[in-house]
Parts: sequence; structure tokens; C-alpha cells
Amino acid sequence: MGWQGCDASVLLDNSESIVSEKQAGPNKNSLRGFEVIDEIKERLEEACPQMVSCADILALAARDAVVSRGGHRWNVYFGRRDSVNASLEDANKLLPAPNSSLETLVANFQKHGLDTRDLVALSGSHTLGKARCLSFRQGIYQEEQLQHHKRDTSYQQILRSICPQSGRDDVFAPLDSVSPARFDNLYFHNIIQGQGLLISDNVLVSEDVEGDIKKHVWNFASDQDFFYKSFGNSMIKMGGINVLTGEEGEIRRNCQPMPTIDIVGGMDAIGNAFENPSIESSPMEKVVSTKLKPSKPCCPTAISKLEFDIGEGMEAAIDDIGLPKNLFAKAETRVSSSFNRAF
Repeated sequence: MGWQGCDASVLLDNSESIVSEKQAGPNKNSLRGFEVIDEIKERLEEACPQMVSCADILALAARDAVVSRGGHRWNVYFGRRDSVNASLEDANKLLPAPNSSLETLVANFQKHGLDTRDLVALSGSHTLGKARCLSFRQGIYQEEQLQHHKRDTSYQQILRSICPQSGRDDVFAPLDSVSPARFDNLYFHNIIQGQGLLISDNVLVSEDVEGDIKKHVWNFASDQDFFYKSFGNSMIKMGGINVLTGEEGEIRRNCQPMPTIDIVGGMDAIGNAFENPSIESSPMEKVVSTKLKPSKPCCPTAISKLEFDIGEGMEAAIDDIGLPKNLFAKAETRVSSSFNRAF
């Protein structure tokens, strides 16, 4: 999601009028896999030109990445259009930083209509992925620790062996040290034990004096299916934040370069091509669907084939310790060898 909402602004590269949001602190050298989106867009443009937005591709790819790693499906609604601008300044200001306090996180999510359960559920996405040393260094070297919930000291020493107090900024460690390639609920077990990688992970427990947020952490840690369902509902809510529809924005021909002034207007929304009737719709899902609900489907055969290809590409990308075999041709998936030995 870009700083403005689910409008693919984060995909835009630098241009004469734009400084890319990819350079924002929370995104720099962290977001990757852009070539996957490019490959998907290229295939869709061949099948049905300027009918499927980059914003919709991101929403679908996020869902299928989770499914490929063992998570549950949720309904993905289509009809978003792409932003024609981006803002590095606002991305730095509005995107949660890895050292955010709990108060900051709660306020940030509330501004976008997301509650504390959404905050905890979406934080569970850190069961996959990795972070740079620069992003977690502060948390492993800060001397002051809250007495009622300290970081696991053995885990802290391992992280310090990977990430010194200076240098090696771009060395990676997995966000979930136990099952970094599986979408499960062990992230919540980790933070309960003081083994969250980022400050923003650990504060869900360490700074929640009243205990309301910790209840969500414990609920997700004890019931994986409940976490899956809550995560899907929260993704649907997040996928409807400040979306562009109708004649707003454009549908890009290419997801990364600066969009042209040739705006396509009056496109029908694409539709929920992958809706699974067995998944119960949440109240928020129904609200989102009123804006993104289709009037007619577009290229259902091409998109259904693409859905399979996305899943296959995501699977290869996460499984391969070197260069993936499919769409993630250049996505780096290695974890520090020293970290692997430690665990």
C-alpha cells in the first residue's frame, strides 16, 4: 500500500516530477519483487490492455503469496485504479517505522479506519519476510528495557552477532526466526517470548500496560485459524483504504515508470473474479465491495490462469535460497548464514 492508500503509488519510479516512495525509510532496500508485478502486468496487457490496474495486481499477489505459504484465502475485490503521483515526504511521515512506539502505531492505524485488532492481525504478516540490520539495530542495542517484558537475551546476542553497532546496514535477518518461510501464528509466540525482531513488533506486548492489545496477541498465538480469519478480514479492510475508482487516477500500461497523461476513463470495475463462496463475508468486506463491486468481469480466463502462475511464482520465490525459478527472478531470499547456524 502506498502512502495515499491502495493505489499502487509505491510502484512509481523516480521521474522529473516524482521522487519514488521506494526511497522512503520504511521501504528503502526492503520492498522487493517489483519484477514480479511487471511480469504479471505484461501478461495482462497482452490479454486485455489497460483493464487490470497495478493496484489490483498488488492486492491479488499479496493474497496468493500468503496462500502459497500455508495461509488461508480471502476475497479480493477488484476495480481499483492507479495513482498518477507519489510522495516521498508523506511516505516517510505516514508509513509506520520499524522503531514506532505502540501509541504511534495505534494512532496511525486509527487514521485509516483500522482498530487494534487490525493492527495486531496485520502485524502478523511479519511471520514472513526479513528486515535490514539498519531497521532492527536500535532495538538490540538500546540499554533501557521495560522491566515487565524484556527481550530474550540469547536472541539479542544472536542479532548482535549479525548486526554490529556500526556497519553491515544491509545484512538481513528473518522477521520470524522460527518459521520464516511459513505463514503461521508463530510470530505471536515469538513476541510473547521477547523474540520480535523489530521494536514495532515487541511493543505490542512490552508497551501495552492495560493489556487490551496483548489479549489479541494471545488469542492469535493460541488459535491459528482465528488469526487466519482475522488477518483476511483486516486485509480486506486495508485493501479498501482510499481506493481510486471510476474516472479517478488511471490504469497504467506499465506499473513502475511515471504514468503518462493518457488517462483511461469510464472503465468498468473488473470484479471479484476469485470470490470463494465458502468464505464468510465480514461487514467491512461488504462495505468495501460496494465501491469495488463489478458491473462486468474482464478477461476471466486470462486472470484465472494468471492466479495460478502467481501462486507458482510465489512458491518458487520463497522456497529457493538463491535465485527463484519463476517470476521472482531477482528477488533475494537468502537469510544471513550466521543466523541460520545460530538457529
